[in-house]
Amino acid sequence: MAGFRRFAVRRFWCVLARHRIQRLCYEARLHTRSGRLPLVLWTRPTKVGERARILCRAGICAEDFEAHIGELRAACYAREARVTRNRRWSHLVTIDIIRRDTLAAGRHVPSPLMATRRPTPAPLTAEPPVITPLRIVPLAREPDGEPAETRHH
Repeated sequence: MAGFRRFAVRRFWCVLARHRIQRLCYEARLHTRSGRLPLVLWTRPTKVGERARILCRAGICAEDFEAHIGELRAACYAREARVTRNRRWSHLVTIDIIRRDTLAAGRHVPSPLMATRRPTPAPLTAEPPVITPLRIVPLAREPDGEPAETRHH
């Protein structure tokens, strides 16, 4: 029963993502001049969310989707979205919708170091530091009247 439930939930998110991507393309005007939307070829579940393969029609490119990445995240209820252009065919675009962080901890493990108290730092004094004026010491002079370091041989 748990296997069917997992399948049904993942399939639901795939269908929802497909619908939301199509709706985003319409609302964000990611369509051709004649109004034709890009085709969502398929969506499939992944461990972190869904992956959608998009066929861009003439006049639409992967950079158009990258320009609307914030709207794409919001439309698909995702924490992150990544747009990747196919290396061989530039009209095929892959959108990875990331909903879950599989590396995040399932539960919080408290550290025993947090229970120890740190010593309180010494209070700062209210007196400002004393600044004394700089004393300039004149250079020693040679008998001919020139300073000792500037004499030329």
